Amino acid sequence: VEAGMYLLILKMILDSAKAVTKFTLLFLNNRRKALQRALLAGEKKKKPTKKPKEETPPEPEPELEMPLVETPPPPPTPPREPTPPPPPPVEEEEEEPEPPPPPPPPRKRRARRPEVDGLRLIVDNSLRLASRRNNEDVLD
Repeated sequence: VEAGMYLLILKMILDSAKAVTKFTLLFLNNRRKALQRALLAGEKKKKPTKKPKEETPPEPEPELEMPLVETPPPPPTPPREPTPPPPPPVEEEEEEPEPPPPPPPPRKRRARRPEVDGLRLIVDNSLRLASRRNNEDVLD
């Protein structure tokens, strides 16, 4: 019964994908044909189907009730004082370079365990993680 349901779902997905593909191909094909017709006719854009409206003179803008007031120009800014040059660099006495820190000790590699069944491996890993979190040694 479950396999039949899976097959039914897959068939529905496939049918919808086919429908989308068919629609896309039809759309692209129609678009291609329209562009070819436009090129053959020498048109760059479609001709407007509506008749142009008779030009009417634009309506004059209503007068503003409040007259515009000119704002006075901002006061001139005082000239800036020249900034003093930066102080000359102070020569420091040469110090002995510090020796580089010793390299960190190499990390210890864990020995690989022989293959065990999956459930036991999951349990062992869970216990190991728990012991790290609690700083306890659960395995021993």
